[in-house]
Amino acid sequence: MLVCPTGCRFKLCIRRFLRINEIGICVPAYICIAEAYLDLNDCTKATNALGQAFTYEYKYYGEENCRKYWLYDIKSKILEKQGKNDEAAE
Repeated sequence: MLVCPTGCRFKLCIRRFLRINEIGICVPAYICIAEAYLDLNDCTKATNALGQAFTYEYKYYGEENCRKYWLYDIKSKILEKQGKNDEAAE
């Protein structure tokens, strides 16, 4: 998807994802939101969206069944963008 310099399309997608109220699709939606904010170089909002993804992942799957690996992949990308490469490697 092509994006204008201000990230208009990402912002539109983010607004659409935030309207989703179905817990089963909230995790991938919030992961996409986190990645979009990461592409916009907004690590704070990316971290907030990732936090929501973690919350919904635990709520939907329970702690013993959640698929944390896909959430930690995004977390490591955020940490790398912040220059925290050692933490990202963990």
